[in-house]
Amino acid sequence: MRIYFCQWCVVSVTIFQTFSCHDVGPQDETEEYMAADYSVSCASERYAFAMWWAVAMLFVYPIGKWWVVRGIDIMIKEINLLTKMLLFLSDLLCYYFV
Repeated sequence: MRIYFCQWCVVSVTIFQTFSCHDVGPQDETEEYMAADYSVSCASERYAFAMWWAVAMLFVYPIGKWWVVRGIDIMIKEINLLTKMLLFLSDLLCYYFV
């Protein structure tokens, strides 16, 4: 779980850096480049694709992984509850028939 959390932070920061553009160059000529990759100009089609890709990956990785981990926690709690119920029923049946 700790490895997942560290990985989640790094990937999330990289995804959010895709939306940020930094001004590079002289004041009269403003050239903006993507914060995550300075080889990509914010005026290019590659940047537009990167933005849409980042939006898609936002739902796949930071939000999607959180849902998966949350779902696993809920499933474990349900399995534990089901196990306790089955143990109670088996104890009850053993008591009744013995």
